[in-house]
Amino acid sequence: MDHSNSIRRLYDLINAGDIDGFGRQVAEDFVEHEELPGLPPTKDDGLAREHWGVVDQLALMQQLGVIPAGAPA
Repeated sequence: MDHSNSIRRLYDLINAGDIDGFGRQVAEDFVEHEELPGLPPTKDDGLAREHWGVVDQLALMQQLGVIPAGAPA
């Protein structure tokens, strides 16, 4: 199984607003590791088993002005 294609498909579905299609791709025992308040970290769905959020903390801190951005080009 090509996992990169599976994950790309998940993001394509969610970006297209196809929540039902996304849900059909997530496994019954799905666990969300980037929990949000008020949302349980589980899933009632399809094929994907876990999600770990990836946040670009450096870019966020640069955008907030906490860390200076790189030198001007």
